[in-house]
Amino acid sequence: MTQSNDIAALREQIATLQAEQRTLQGQPLWRGDVELQIRGLVHHLHALGSEALSRELERSAAGAFPTPFHVQGSLPIGQVNGVAPFSVDLGPLLVALLGEEAVLATLLKNKAIIPVGLKPAERTTRLAAIAAELDRLEVEEEALIESSEMFGEQITRRRDARPEIILAVTA
Repeated sequence: MTQSNDIAALREQIATLQAEQRTLQGQPLWRGDVELQIRGLVHHLHALGSEALSRELERSAAGAFPTPFHVQGSLPIGQVNGVAPFSVDLGPLLVALLGEEAVLATLLKNKAIIPVGLKPAERTTRLAAIAAELDRLEVEEEALIESSEMFGEQITRRRDARPEIILAVTA
């Protein structure tokens, strides 16, 4: 096997590890943490909605016309082309009306679409292992490049070759 074949194999390993590293860095939460966030949000929305509905029922008991589904909000002062942006969070009302468990069941029935990910400690450990393996592979790659240069074979470095690795092997 020639050195260029060895380098090609190393580069394939490097690319695979870099792809895994990007995936892990791009997904900081594991599925369990996402589910906990959803549960916390639904619980919070239920509390807000239940409080609003209670206030509305108290107003009704005092003789006011019941308007539990009336949506109110504040319009921002600035208007663009005569249209004022407006948004209302109906989450509290929906969760209060449907119940926490029903909303959670609906939201979590599709949790399989959330990538499983790794628990924080596992993720940190795996990222450290990837970084160490990348260091080892890149040092080996640079050593092969330099060795091939001594025999007159020119091998182009990867565009993402790290200067600290190149300089460390050369030194």
